[in-house]
Amino acid sequence: MSKNLLRKSTLLEEYMFSNKTIWVKREDLSTRSPGPPFSKTRGLYEHIKALPQRHIGVLDTFHSYGGWAIAYICQALGKKAHVFYPQYVGDNGKSYRKSQTEAKKLGAELEPLKAGRSCILYHSAKTIMSNRFDKKGYMIPNALKIQESVDSTADELVISLAKHRKLLRGTWIVSVSSGTIAAGVLKGLMLMDVGKKVTMIMHMGYSRSEKSLINYVDKMSGRLTYPHATPSIRVVDEGYQYKDSIDYPCPFPCNSYYDLKAWKWLIENYSKMKKPCVFWNIGAD
Repeated sequence: MSKNLLRKSTLLEEYMFSNKTIWVKREDLSTRSPGPPFSKTRGLYEHIKALPQRHIGVLDTFHSYGGWAIAYICQALGKKAHVFYPQYVGDNGKSYRKSQTEAKKLGAELEPLKAGRSCILYHSAKTIMSNRFDKKGYMIPNALKIQESVDSTADELVISLAKHRKLLRGTWIVSVSSGTIAAGVLKGLMLMDVGKKVTMIMHMGYSRSEKSLINYVDKMSGRLTYPHATPSIRVVDEGYQYKDSIDYPCPFPCNSYYDLKAWKWLIENYSKMKKPCVFWNIGAD
């Protein structure tokens, strides 16, 4: 069934942009329509498929595609998605964001919560799921932090790079929110035994604790178990806020809240990068 929902070995394309040569891993193509252009769908599918529960809850934040992905997977697996989302004062309960609109089309139950901090919203949603469904319900971890997304990303890298070993050096750039996909890219690079031939740049979609990000990526990737194979790592924080999106020229679909910011930074700093440059595009708008 996963073949009907997801694509393995997405395109790894060479782009010439503004006189710059950049290889782009097109993970925005990982999920088939009507699913979201969002590579975390891979890991979420494996996670949900293994669950005995029929009712699956998820917290959809301001510009997350998590709810859309969960609804897409649940529809295919015969489960029921419950998408909790922050309802802002200006919404007046009349409008949904894109993720909620698409999730509803796929049969999800939409569950509005008064807007607030993510951790509080998540606790509220988890309590509702527990009270309503008891052991028949399950709440996806906050921020979609699951090991399956790390492992499926690492597998995708290993499969794709087997035919492009010349790219196992230089500079790799990946946008980070929670850091889950970045942990998968890191794990894949370590499995390919790149060592210090690669510098991996994690570009923050929005500012937060660099230490917490590194600790999470280390834990999820198993970095400390691959000391000889670990690439050099650099975190870039340009001071973006969570709700900031940008507009910038890009020759492929790119998410304006996350990946596009990293792409803009790469173009502006290309001359300083070790070559080749590989850009891991997680998703699109």
